[in-house]
Amino acid sequence: GTCSFGLLTIPPYRGHRHDVGYLGHRGVMISNSLMELGALTERQMQFWEDVEDGLKTVERFYGCEGEEDDDMERIREFVFTAKGERPPPVGSLAGHEPSEEHIEGLTARPLWDLVAEPDSVSWAAELEAQWEMIEGELETQLQLQLSDQKIFSGDSTWQNDVMGSGWTAFRLQRLGNWNTDNCDRFPQTYKLLRSLDIPFAVRGVCFARQTPNTGVQPHSDGRNFILTAHLGLKIPQGCWMQVGDQKTTWQE
Repeated sequence: GTCSFGLLTIPPYRGHRHDVGYLGHRGVMISNSLMELGALTERQMQFWEDVEDGLKTVERFYGCEGEEDDDMERIREFVFTAKGERPPPVGSLAGHEPSEEHIEGLTARPLWDLVAEPDSVSWAAELEAQWEMIEGELETQLQLQLSDQKIFSGDSTWQNDVMGSGWTAFRLQRLGNWNTDNCDRFPQTYKLLRSLDIPFAVRGVCFARQTPNTGVQPHSDGRNFILTAHLGLKIPQGCWMQVGDQKTTWQE
């Protein structure tokens, strides 16, 4: 078989208000039991204290301190849930496995149809239109390296446990930081990504490779406010992905 390659960009969720919050990923089941406050580490407790200070600063800036505000209430409920002071949400559809990092009021969809709703992710069409340029830079790097094994080295042990050993990545951005050396290998791709109005999340941007006769394990990234965008670059026939209870073909 042949390897499949794709460019993944992971922007934070930017959607309409909705009554149901839905994390559209298959994943590892997450316990519905409450986290004891004492289970928080000292570092975690300090983090949430800093978050509380930050929320108060935001409220003072917008003049809503001490007043009811739907948007701020959603954020505070998220904090309570993430700290284990609220039960995690209950799944609403087949394959829905919500986690503690859950913000209410976000539109719930396993997959987003950009053909039917092109304005829902406005930057996607321009990115897709440049796929040949992106694939060309990828092919150049594969030829320079002589073996794609060198550019797609193994990821972390934790990542392999989550995704499976057949999945590896070459990262342009991770944890909010652009890898200068890696971006220099893909100058036009990097320039394109920075020129589009993509609200990048700290999860990052990467070229991903799937080796023949392997598959990504069912997983969830544990939060409902991030969407993952896939752009197929070198895709053999018969590739597919499943999110929740919906299955779609994977093609260039």
